[in-house]
Formats: sequence, C-alpha cells, structure tokens
Amino acid sequence: MTLTDAQIRNLLAMEYQASPGPWTKADDAHGIRCPAQGYSITGVSIKGIILEENRDIIIAARNHLRALCEEVLRLRAASDHTRALCQEVLRLRVANDDLEQRNADLHEIVGQRFDFLEQREAAKDGALRESDNGDGDPA
Repeated sequence: MTLTDAQIRNLLAMEYQASPGPWTKADDAHGIRCPAQGYSITGVSIKGIILEENRDIIIAARNHLRALCEEVLRLRAASDHTRALCQEVLRLRVANDDLEQRNADLHEIVGQRFDFLEQREAAKDGALRESDNGDGDPA
C-alpha cells in the first residue's frame, strides 16, 4: 500500500499530538513507559492476550514514525526534482538531435553549391580556352 503525501502528513500530525518520545518498555512485562509524561501504558493486547511484540512495534513506531515520514516526503521531493531534470535532459537531447540534423542538411546544401560553383567556373574556363585556341585572339 502506498501512502499519499496527505496521509503521511496526517501521520506526522498524529505523531506531534502524541505523548513525546522516546517511549520505552515499562517495568512490567507488557507495558509501555512514556518518560516525558511520567506514566506507563499497560496491557498491550489482542483479544485479551498480552503480546510483547505489540508493545515493541508500538514503541518502535512511536520513536521512529516522524523520521520515516519525513524521509519519505524528502525522497519523493527529490524524485520529483530528478524526474523534472530527466525530462529537461530529454527535451534538450531531442532539440540537439534536431539541430545536428539541420546542420548536416546545411552542410550538404553548401557542398552542393560549392560543387555547382566549381563546375560553373570549370565550364567558364573551358569556354575561354576554346575561344583562345580557335582563333588565337582571347577576346
């Protein structure tokens, strides 16, 4: 199950309103001690059966919930930022590919123009040589 940012913020609000941590194991076998408030919660049970594991997970959740929630929100923000950067890199790569293609097209056009001009000059030179050879008069 994925929690939404709103659900995580709700957990943070609940954590803020709870008795301050850290919570610890109480002196009795199954209780939770809230040292900042000076009291203990006893009888952590399911269907009347007191379970040490219930106490331990409640204590761990109380003591680490804020850090976990804040880390998830931080990682999500970093992920959003990274995603935006990747999209910009992709956009720039596409633009660069387009510019490279346009550059190649321009080089081809310039090459064709250059070839055309060389052929025209060669034809002009050939015509001048023929006129020089035909009657001996360059003009």
